[in-house]
Amino acid sequence: MEEHAEHIMFGRAGVTLLVPIPLSRERIKERGYNQTEKIAEALSTMADSASFTLETKALIKIRHTQPQMSVSDKKKRLEHLTGAFSVPNPSLVIGRDIVLIDDVTTTGATITEARKTLLRAGARQVTAYVIAH
Repeated sequence: MEEHAEHIMFGRAGVTLLVPIPLSRERIKERGYNQTEKIAEALSTMADSASFTLETKALIKIRHTQPQMSVSDKKKRLEHLTGAFSVPNPSLVIGRDIVLIDDVTTTGATITEARKTLLRAGARQVTAYVIAH
């Protein structure tokens, strides 16, 4: 998060949003919680609240997809997630710096699609942090 500290030090746009990768309603029902949201919540309590704000409603998953691990190659993974995310309220992200939080990445397809969705909605910059690779 050093890069974001520099943004604040040098006067870049306001408070950075921490946005966890969302799960579909079906996956939430199966699991009972979103582990990435729990990670983002923990990060938000450790971060300076003047620098970072947790925003769990900025990005939603509008289409249930099979777990990425079950999709065989990167091209198929990217296609698999096309159109899976949405920004229901663009005013939350327009002109904002966003740190996208995910738990695991393999090909980066989830982060890529989520990042594209946020940028199309008007986010200024989207950086991804992932716990495991």
